[in-house]
Amino acid sequence: TIMTDPGLADATYIEPITPEVVAIPGEGVKSWFTWQLSQRLGGTQGIVANVEWVFPATIGRRALGVIDRHDPWGVDALTWAIHTVLRQGALASVPDEAVDLGRARAIADLFDRYGLRRPGMVLAWEHGHDVDALGRPLPEAQRWQPLLWRALVQYAGAPSSVATSMARLRQLRTEGPTGDLPERFVVAGVTGLAWFQLEVLAALAVHREVHVLAPVPSTTLWLRLFDVVERRRTEAHPLEVARSDDPTVQEPRHPLLRSWGRASREAQFNLASVLGGPHALAGSPTDTADTPTTVLGRLQADLRSDLADLAITGTGATGLSPTDLQARTKASSLRPAGVGGPPALTFFVPRRAANGLAEHPHAPRPGAEGARG
Repeated sequence: TIMTDPGLADATYIEPITPEVVAIPGEGVKSWFTWQLSQRLGGTQGIVANVEWVFPATIGRRALGVIDRHDPWGVDALTWAIHTVLRQGALASVPDEAVDLGRARAIADLFDRYGLRRPGMVLAWEHGHDVDALGRPLPEAQRWQPLLWRALVQYAGAPSSVATSMARLRQLRTEGPTGDLPERFVVAGVTGLAWFQLEVLAALAVHREVHVLAPVPSTTLWLRLFDVVERRRTEAHPLEVARSDDPTVQEPRHPLLRSWGRASREAQFNLASVLGGPHALAGSPTDTADTPTTVLGRLQADLRSDLADLAITGTGATGLSPTDLQARTKASSLRPAGVGGPPALTFFVPRRAANGLAEHPHAPRPGAEGARG
């Protein structure tokens, strides 16, 4: 088991018969993580046993003392509650004939995500404040959401699950977990956790040993993001900001980390903001002194080191010539021009891009701000 690793065993002694609790995002990560542990902890023929595999939300429920039962604020029950409340005329602007289960389900899904990712905003709604996640007044077009939420609380006749979870979180910070919880938790392979989940882990870490093993595309960028968080803490700047004010947007140097890597960068920023400084970086991908010999290997080396230049300019670890790696201006259709020809890899670049691949056409775009941002 994990207990056979000296680095972990010396930190906290746990009886060998005590199961290790490891949270994973899915079966694929579980299989990979099991294989990695068997190779590292027991030689080439190691056995991994006595591990309880759970989802991250399970750790949160255990830490907060939530018993698995019917949740009146779960998505299914909330769908019917929204349907009923709207039928009763909670929103004067919504006629009865416009209320259907499909629309109610969409709103229930939205409120469920708010409760996980923006609990402070939802709690403010419950107390009568129509604000967004940063405490700014909501635009008029979005104020139906807090009105509907308060109508749901009145319909339920009890505080929402968000209010009770926030109260339990405060209790967890100050008094510790109420149930019989293991001495150690491991969260492995999770690329992104919601803010509330991170807050629960941080509160739990005050009383238990918590390890978060987060995969990152570049350890170089990862450490720079920690520096950004620490500077903002030192200068008393808020860590919760709108996406348009993202302080890390200029940190990545590699074009793909600037475009496709936005979601990963935001997850790392949240992780660093809640769980602490550079000491949380427990390890890095295995680096080799040998120069990569394949296109994929060289591209991965560039990403790990977060290099600013690609082989298209004759620099970088990729080491490809312009005949191997080409940048093409995006045309009206995105048919892969050059496929089957000499170039080994082709990038499409919008004509408006001023600095190479900084504006990749397939890069994720920022969402709308406000309550839906």
